[in-house]
Amino acid sequence: FTMNAIARGLDGRLRDPFGGAADIQAGLIRCVGEPAHRFREDGLRVMRALRFAAVLGYGIEKRTAQAIHENRHMLEHVAAERINVELCKLLVGANVSEILRQYPDVFCQFWPQLGTLVTLEQNNPWHCWDGWEHTVRTVEAAPADVILRLTMLLHDIGKPLCRSTDENGIDHFYGHPSLGARLADEMLQTLKFDHKTREQVTALVNCHGVQIPCRSVRRWLNRLGLEVFFRLLQVKRADTMGQARELARDRLAQLDQLQETAEALIAEGQCFTLKDLAVHGRDVLAAGISPGPEVGRTLNSLLEKVLNGELPNDRQVLLEQLRPAPSPAAPCPPLPGPCGEFPKSKCL
Repeated sequence: FTMNAIARGLDGRLRDPFGGAADIQAGLIRCVGEPAHRFREDGLRVMRALRFAAVLGYGIEKRTAQAIHENRHMLEHVAAERINVELCKLLVGANVSEILRQYPDVFCQFWPQLGTLVTLEQNNPWHCWDGWEHTVRTVEAAPADVILRLTMLLHDIGKPLCRSTDENGIDHFYGHPSLGARLADEMLQTLKFDHKTREQVTALVNCHGVQIPCRSVRRWLNRLGLEVFFRLLQVKRADTMGQARELARDRLAQLDQLQETAEALIAEGQCFTLKDLAVHGRDVLAAGISPGPEVGRTLNSLLEKVLNGELPNDRQVLLEQLRPAPSPAAPCPPLPGPCGEFPKSKCL
């Protein structure tokens, strides 16, 4: 690109043979010479151009943009790890939404599963945009965090395969989160994402459609952990921001309430996991339970009762639960003779 072809000589003077400084001033990405030749020299330049545009907020010169579309197939010759790096930088760029809108064909080059999402119509009261525009808006609405933006890019990838239309012409997408999680994992593996990233993104994709009542916040904090739970709220908020605004208002208010409830429970020091439980493995052993799997089962049973509100997370109360129930008194042996009486010969 012209902006990369600027050098400083040993005499301290700048050498700018292709007008790179002027393009920087104009906020424009332009290839040196014939754009198609530059992309055929190195296919990664296709992604680098989009990444620069997303991060710097620059436009892409017309001939360069056309060459990107025409030479996107050059990405087939680029290592997955290199595409991964450029994609992650691109997704957290301030101008990511415009790049996703203008170049969906480039992203479909390495993730062809996106193709059916790009063409997906959503005839549903909650959705006023097609599948791709909804996705773009949710990516834009999410905080500039790689995990969150990857999640939003892939959160509805299962929709095209789950689409059904009822007798009123309304589209439904039952089961798309769980299918989407499996597809997202395959796509992330294609670009060699690490296990932790795949695990977090697929968990968020899988849970993005779940409805969480305020009374269940403790259980969801236990199931997901604090970090993933609050990320899920951000995912659900971004998803809602990509829906019909007149219907989304109440959902956003509910999400605010969930956030406040979770923060209040944490501030109170409530118990969500085994490590928060007021008793531990050594207490279970001291109560006479043999070492082994039974210790874990006992602790999980106590945690379940605390999460359900059946028991307080109080050490003395939980220790009382660990104490074995007293054995019932053994019945007195029957007296000799019929009906437990002494024989008459022995009566005084």
